[in-house]
Amino acid sequence: MWNGLNIYRCFNSKIEAVTISNAKYDNSLGTDSYGICIESSTNTTIERVTALCAQECIDVTGQIPTINTYIRNCNLSSECRSVGFGMHESAYNTVVEDCTIGGISLYGPSIIKRCNIITNTRIATTGSIIIYGSHNKSLGKYIIKDCNFYTIDSGIFINAPSP
Repeated sequence: MWNGLNIYRCFNSKIEAVTISNAKYDNSLGTDSYGICIESSTNTTIERVTALCAQECIDVTGQIPTINTYIRNCNLSSECRSVGFGMHESAYNTVVEDCTIGGISLYGPSIIKRCNIITNTRIATTGSIIIYGSHNKSLGKYIIKDCNFYTIDSGIFINAPSP
């Protein structure tokens, strides 16, 4: 696995105006790459990032909780999977707003606002947003508000209208 940028156990981090375009899938090597991986960090802001990656463009995870992640004005597209943004159950208080995203996978409390959510039927095996349930009541809180959903049937979708 290759990560374009790994934020690991950091506090008060900000990533702004970054383009990631070489985190590719290589079938011969069996590599599956992420653009930005936020692990076990607190107060992380990601703004104006454009990413084309093999799997999640932004992945929020960690063995200890990742808290207060804010993702704004980003364009996230997957090369061979249906998820541009992925969040695991160790992520708390994640807010994604004003982004264009090629699919979302959620497994922790989150707010998704004013986003364009794209499903590419050539690579997607699921819907636009995958929401995983949990027996833990604190994990099952999702707000998806004022979003647009689009489906395309060919190629890689890079640019969408602004929300």
